[in-house]
Order: sequence, then C-alpha cells, then structure tokens
Amino acid sequence: MPKSVPETPPLPAAPRASRSWSGFGALAETVAALTAPMLGRRGLVAGRLMIEWPLIVGERIAARTAPDQLSRPARAGDGGTLQVRVASGAVALELQHEAPQLVERINSYFGFRAVGRLRLVHGPLPEPAPPPPPPPPLSAEAAARIDAVLAGIEDPRLKQVLAGLGRRLHGRP
Repeated sequence: MPKSVPETPPLPAAPRASRSWSGFGALAETVAALTAPMLGRRGLVAGRLMIEWPLIVGERIAARTAPDQLSRPARAGDGGTLQVRVASGAVALELQHEAPQLVERINSYFGFRAVGRLRLVHGPLPEPAPPPPPPPPLSAEAAARIDAVLAGIEDPRLKQVLAGLGRRLHGRP
C-alpha cells in the first residue's frame, strides 16, 4: 500500500503588485489619485497635454489652439486621436500642413506614441488662466537669511530660481 504524502499548507496570498513589502504604494497610484479630481476621466497623458500645451507645441501655436480631448487608440501601440480646437480656418489650414511635425513633437515629449493623428475642430479658445499673484514683501530678516543661504552658489540662473523659491516659501501664510 503506498504511503500518503502529507498535504502542504497553502502559501500565503501574495501581496498586491502595487504595494511593496514596506507598505508604500506605487508612485503611479499616488499621482493618479491626486490628479483624478483635476483631470477627471482624461487620464495622465491627456491632462499633461492640457497643462503643458505651450511647452509641447510652442507659444506661437499654443496661442491659437487648445487641445480638447485625446481618444484612446483602437489597438495597443497605436497613438490616439488628439482633437485640437483652432481659432480660425487659416490656423486650421496651417496646422494641417504641420500635423506630422506636431504629432512627432508631442510623441517625443512623452517618450512614446501617445498621439497617432490630429483632428482639427473650429471653435472659440478658452480664456487663459490669470497669472499667479506676486508674493508678499519679505521682511529684512527673511531677505538676509535667503541671501546668506545663496551666497555660495555661483550659477546666476540657479541662484535666481532658488531666490524666487525662498521668497515664495517665506511669503506663505
């Protein structure tokens, strides 16, 4: 009579792939949770298109156009269709000729084929967002502290950016 093999206990359930052993979640989950109220169903790429449009296509084109929506591609690997609102027929004609370069610029910005083609739609452009208010004036003590921290930095551009950051941080309520 053959000996029976004792049953081995089942393995514990594997943790969710999005959580690491330390309990921290994946960055994509956190970003998605934070941006969901602002972007709705648009998704991260479409949201970045809306926000960073002038950086992606340039100020000249961004002043006369606005991205409306990005449809999902029918097959994986294909880019979606980006609907772009244009202010006039002349702008639409110009963009038709520049469409391949714009699609390439958008895809190189994201590092993958996010957009496969453009669809141009005539319509009014949204009003630009108002500029942020200037920071409140600093006290002499805070200005001296910022200058002391930045004294060792040689790069003038870096120094200017860090000084602006310091002014904003000290000016917060």
